[in-house]
Amino acid sequence: MPDTFEIETREGVRRVEFDPDILRNRDVRVLVDGERAGEMPLPRPETPYQEVAFQLGEHTLLAVAHLSAEPAGVDSMGLRYDLFADGRSLSDGSSLAEARARVPAPGQAYPELFRIIDLALVVVPAAAAPGFAIGITHGVNGLGWPTAIGLLGLLVGAIVVATLVASRAWARIRVDLHRSAPRRAVLGCAVVVGTYGVAGAAALVMAMTFAAANR
Repeated sequence: MPDTFEIETREGVRRVEFDPDILRNRDVRVLVDGERAGEMPLPRPETPYQEVAFQLGEHTLLAVAHLSAEPAGVDSMGLRYDLFADGRSLSDGSSLAEARARVPAPGQAYPELFRIIDLALVVVPAAAAPGFAIGITHGVNGLGWPTAIGLLGLLVGAIVVATLVASRAWARIRVDLHRSAPRRAVLGCAVVVGTYGVAGAAALVMAMTFAAANR
């Protein structure tokens, strides 16, 4: 769900934003055209749903923040936001009762450690490829462009394979209900770190071998 909404009032279109302060005050501020209109505690697994009501022109609004029960991609916190005007969601038109029914029960939100592992599987390959490209570009004078491009392909290939292996392994671990969530998180971390560690070592050996063979 979006973190910014626009609503028509007699005074014109007003912009409502959600501004989470995760590190300091651990709350979610609701801003109207940049000015604070309300705030609520940051949702936590034990209290996954928060809301605050406020008046904006002729509208009685309810701002809602809650945790998701599903993986959140690059959003490591898994926060979801919605704004209700006169009892209806501005996101999908659902009622407040319907929206509340979709929120996970206390303790059943998607675990934060799971989100961190999901995020690592996105960030690591996204950061590794540019790093390899920069390193090889700096060494192109000694290797030559054909050698440098071939080496880059090997290194990127190693990261892609590692990401696919780690992602598939984590997908199975994540849904293994025979293990507790903390045990699944620890095992998932071990698999991800181990897989990328092996891939990094293999990439280093390949790079050294490839560079030596093409001098």
